[in-house]
Amino acid sequence: MSGEDELESLIKKNETKAEVFDVSEYTFYDDLQNEKYTGIKESSSKSISKSTKQANVTNKYFIQVGSFSDHSNADQVKAELTLMDVEQVIIERSGTSDLLLYQVSIGPFSSYSLAISKALFLKQQGYASIILKRNS
Repeated sequence: MSGEDELESLIKKNETKAEVFDVSEYTFYDDLQNEKYTGIKESSSKSISKSTKQANVTNKYFIQVGSFSDHSNADQVKAELTLMDVEQVIIERSGTSDLLLYQVSIGPFSSYSLAISKALFLKQQGYASIILKRNS
């Protein structure tokens, strides 16, 4: 089994569904105050097909390169990736007050194949990584 095949099989086996919620993304109450209620015609709700509903959900892929309890370690990895011309490197804070983690990720990628390509590049550079699929 080649290195690329091995990486792809590991990624598929370990693919997880991660959801990160950013409070600033929710503008529901602001939007609601600016909208005028017009009601919904019953016939229009029946005409929405299943494929249309699915088209509204887009998948984005991220590559997680590391997760650290020390922010300076996350910054170090981000700097190393930036020096390798890796773009869109982000550090996200997660966890609880007892254990904060700083996750270093790259993305988003619009397709799984683009994420795999970048993950293979990272593996060649000595970075283990996983691909995360997030719905938006």
